[in-house]
Amino acid sequence: MPGSPGHCPAAAPMRNGAIPIRITSAQSKDLKRFLADLDDTQCAVRLKREEFRSVWSLFGSD
Repeated sequence: MPGSPGHCPAAAPMRNGAIPIRITSAQSKDLKRFLADLDDTQCAVRLKREEFRSVWSLFGSD
């Protein structure tokens, strides 16, 4: 609900040059679980390099 705690504005449209990626269902579930563990009251989350690598590893080749 807009204005309520934890509400984030709608995501901006993809910037020119952005490349959508496809992930498997299992990777999607892992990523959703990871994102759910983040503090949902923060709209912008800055991941440390190690955390980014952990998330990016979910997108490895099948």
